[in-house]
Amino acid sequence: MAICGGLAALYLFFALVGTVDLARAAAASIVSLALASVWLAGVLIRVRSGATRVQRQDRERRGF
Repeated sequence: MAICGGLAALYLFFALVGTVDLARAAAASIVSLALASVWLAGVLIRVRSGATRVQRQDRERRGF
């Protein structure tokens, strides 16, 4: 999920800087929108379920 958001943010950054022409790179723009929507769907699912952070119960188990 984080990779989808990172790639969409990277594409948005290059579009804002001006190195990517959105009209000429229509396929990349569509893929970037799809990645952003996957990331946003994942965020909404985690917010609705109340799992804002992933924490494992056995994280500090030592000495086994």
